[in-house]
Amino acid sequence: MLSFEFSGNEKLHLHGDREGLLQLADILIHLAKSEEPDHVHLMSPELGGAELSDGPQGLDKSSFKHVKVCVWLAEDK
Repeated sequence: MLSFEFSGNEKLHLHGDREGLLQLADILIHLAKSEEPDHVHLMSPELGGAELSDGPQGLDKSSFKHVKVCVWLAEDK
């Protein structure tokens, strides 16, 4: 289970079980090791994905159906 939720007061909440958080950690490590700018799309089943859970886990929040995680590499100086 992995869910990014907006509470309406400019707060982003991340909900995850152990498996979901480990999956997110693997994605972040993969991106961090990238030699080029890269990105990964996390989507709910509603949009044909399997990375995000359907519906919010918290109270009175809206869950994101699509999250794009990007890595940008600093220029060598």
